[in-house]
Amino acid sequence: MVLIVLIGCTSRKDSNKQSVNSIVSKQGALVIDKQQVITTTISSDSLKVETPRYFNDPIRNLKDFTIETNYPVFDKFISDLSNNKKVVETIKTDFCWGDCCGSYKKLVDNSSKVTLYLCKVDCYEYSFGNDQFLFVNDTLSMIRNYTCSVFDFRTDSTSNSFSMQEKLFIFDKDKVIIKERKKIFRGDNNYTLSDVDFKNTEGDRATLLKEKTEEFRERIKFADSLKTKK
Repeated sequence: MVLIVLIGCTSRKDSNKQSVNSIVSKQGALVIDKQQVITTTISSDSLKVETPRYFNDPIRNLKDFTIETNYPVFDKFISDLSNNKKVVETIKTDFCWGDCCGSYKKLVDNSSKVTLYLCKVDCYEYSFGNDQFLFVNDTLSMIRNYTCSVFDFRTDSTSNSFSMQEKLFIFDKDKVIIKERKKIFRGDNNYTLSDVDFKNTEGDRATLLKEKTEEFRERIKFADSLKTKK
């Protein structure tokens, strides 16, 4: 998961639009493992229905970092840090690799020892996503991943179908609460995750802390190695 370019989000009054785990390789676009995607909702639309909202989603704006995570505690951290004038802000945007471009915003509150990364990525017409990473005392506290991507490309008889996914990792003292939901869909009427419940599981804190911290560091290292587009 060397993809660092996704940090941040766009403005979306419709918090249900966002969801999912962004994974990008250095060579290409977001990777979606079709065997892992659960078709939670089957669209009742015709197979030829189009989904213009996917192509016009404001989340593709790599310079817009407003976001709702669908998790109130995380949203409050983001709001407080974004509105705190003492927070140190760093932004890197419009860095590209392959068909993808990304951006990230870093917010640091030195007094409370809290750091937030907002990451974004847009891979041409194939996929886009955003991730949020919250650190408290230099230790991961919460992660949210969201992606939306083409699941199956159009054929003579069908339009594109899409995959939308959202995943949260909430690090507790001795475990990690994992909240996940996803769906395959067609059509603007289905462009939401509000009709899909989160599936909650638990993970080992030590294992996931090590794994997710290393993934995050590789992402940022990769992003910082890329030149900003002029």
